[in-house]
Amino acid sequence: MHKISYQCVDDWFDFVHPKIFARGSISPEAFRLRAGFPKDDPAILHRLLDSMPEPFLLLYVLHTPRGEGAPGDIKAIPYRLKKSKNLLSTYWEYLSRDARFDLWFYSPAINATLVWDRHDLLFAYGPLDNFEAILSEWGCQHGYPVLPSPHTHNYHAGFDISATQLLERYPWKRSPLHQMDDQGEP
Repeated sequence: MHKISYQCVDDWFDFVHPKIFARGSISPEAFRLRAGFPKDDPAILHRLLDSMPEPFLLLYVLHTPRGEGAPGDIKAIPYRLKKSKNLLSTYWEYLSRDARFDLWFYSPAINATLVWDRHDLLFAYGPLDNFEAILSEWGCQHGYPVLPSPHTHNYHAGFDISATQLLERYPWKRSPLHQMDDQGEP
């Protein structure tokens, strides 16, 4: 099971990003990294989180629910590194294989943000030189991650229980989904 599948002729195939990243501008003064998030390897996310001072603010953007709750921006109280890694480890199967959400980690101490999105892309904001060094040490090459076209997002019924448990287990604060995060009907 993968978050993304792509169509080739009449068949659909699971999509996995190569280990590549690129720096790009989002405005004349602001830059970010865009990296492909390779399948089944939480090590890079853990390593990037290790480089950011705690506490973290977590944002779980549930844009395409399957009955576990209403769509929304679901914010967490400040988390320590250990609790953040525990959340990732406990729900790794769901988080790495289902596209109904985006997950944000923000370190206010250095104004750094990591975003793991529904396309299995990882965006990094803040100390980009540091993040680039970590990605390079991990074996990522320079290159721009792209999505296949056409592609589809996968929302697996087998993860409905995990999605519900994730929302029930942690002290989240829900706010309405921002219009830019709304995915419409699955």
